[in-house]
Amino acid sequence: MRSTILLVSLCSALLWPVTASACTFFKVTVDGYTMVGNNEDAWSIDPRIWFENGTDGEYGCVFVGQNNSTPQGGMNEVGLMFDGLKSPVKSFAPTAGRPPILFQDLVRRVLRACSTVHEAETLIRTFDVSQLNGAYAIFVDRNGEYLVVEADTLFTGNEATYAVTNFCLSTCTDFDSVPSERYQRGRALLAVGADTSLAYCTSVVKGMHACRKKLGEGTLYSNILDPQRGLIHLYFYHDYSVRRTFDLKAELAKGDHSLDMITLFPPNAEFERLLAYRTPFHDKGILAFLILAAVVALFFIAYASIMLLLAAVARVRRKLDSPPVLPWAVGALGSACVLFLVPTLLLNRGVFYFGLGDATDPIHPALKYLPLLLCVMTILLVIIAYRWPYRITTRFGRWVLGLHAATLLALAGCLFYWDLVIP
Repeated sequence: MRSTILLVSLCSALLWPVTASACTFFKVTVDGYTMVGNNEDAWSIDPRIWFENGTDGEYGCVFVGQNNSTPQGGMNEVGLMFDGLKSPVKSFAPTAGRPPILFQDLVRRVLRACSTVHEAETLIRTFDVSQLNGAYAIFVDRNGEYLVVEADTLFTGNEATYAVTNFCLSTCTDFDSVPSERYQRGRALLAVGADTSLAYCTSVVKGMHACRKKLGEGTLYSNILDPQRGLIHLYFYHDYSVRRTFDLKAELAKGDHSLDMITLFPPNAEFERLLAYRTPFHDKGILAFLILAAVVALFFIAYASIMLLLAAVARVRRKLDSPPVLPWAVGALGSACVLFLVPTLLLNRGVFYFGLGDATDPIHPALKYLPLLLCVMTILLVIIAYRWPYRITTRFGRWVLGLHAATLLALAGCLFYWDLVIP
């Protein structure tokens, strides 16, 4: 049973794009002075900033991310900075003869060993970075030069201002056509009167931040990096009235340590709404229930298949006491909905905020109506389980039908809570 669930999840991961949040990043260089800014859009409830000293001549670094192990951005003590952003998955031939490397290992190795983007490029070209497919890294050094690292290509640039978001930079020929309002807003801000003051850079990250209607969620944190001074300016949950500033060398002198961003800032009402909104990514109980629902659905389909086969044989033989068809057919259809929806919910964090469309439209637009179909099947199955117990001749069969009906009813309640029933 466990292997079947894993297979379903693996197939889902291969077939369905994960809904990505639209992070934004920019750099600005004026008179040899460079500043970098980033908005990290995520639904994490564990954002952190942490400091790691170098060993054996390596550079010390600061990282920001959603835990202590997966950096989303950072800077080393000689001013080489990076940020990671999601992008569309593309097809290409992996680099042969080079060792593969994960994103988090790549950026750590680069920041520990390199001081410029040219050194970074030389190091990165010794690895197969194809595992970055679906994301990319951008490095900027204190001179203002930048390096973009995609899964199949690297390129450098040195424009005075440069902004990016979640699209494939190497294949984009018209940046004006990128369909992101706040990305275009950031480009417009950078195009007029750009400077490297903290006030100006704060105005840019503020102009590029996200705050959506559903929960007021969007930009989890914003950071502005000042490599010349070795400073990290941090803002939490798109509130730009409160800033925390860290001196990298002073923090490294304290030894390796990690700080929970939530504890660094005053209470934020919109973040509290995110904390209160329960999803399987925030609540282990809901995660366990969804897995249980998939297990029950698999078991019910197996049992219902046997009962439907027996009913078909009985009808062929014209037996009067043949098993009923309707309860098992309705329940099997409900199970099929569950086995599609559960992997979707567990592998696409964005569906809880944007709806199923982003996950299901690439397969077929009608699939976003599956929660509504599941609710209809649930109502029918509950009625059948209550009204037709005498038609199910075995106690075990009645128990199976009742358990499945209860599971579907609980899942339907979750779908209503997540606003997924009506597209």
